Amino acid sequence: MWPNGAPSAVASPAAWLRDALALAALQWDACHRAPLLDGEGLGLGWLTAALRRLFQIHDACVVDDLVAGALHTFRLAYLDRLGPPRRRRDHRPRRATPRHTRTHT
Repeated sequence: MWPNGAPSAVASPAAWLRDALALAALQWDACHRAPLLDGEGLGLGWLTAALRRLFQIHDACVVDDLVAGALHTFRLAYLDRLGPPRRRRDHRPRRATPRHTRTHT
């Protein structure tokens, strides 16, 4: 990062992405499980710009790897501060016996 706090997109867009994710985490309201101010702010701006820059200089498969690595690092560092994972609404317990093997009476 630059001394004044601005990210160095030219030197390392992947580092810029990591910094943007960290900034987005600071804008997260864990009680409401939503970003503050509907996500508007510097975090979203940096995320958008970092991703745009990554796609300008790398192929999509390289960007995919860089983003996966940044997200993995982000999860390790911030998951406990973002709140527990939300349970999927459409989650239903699996049947003990598959439907096609049950005998019908």
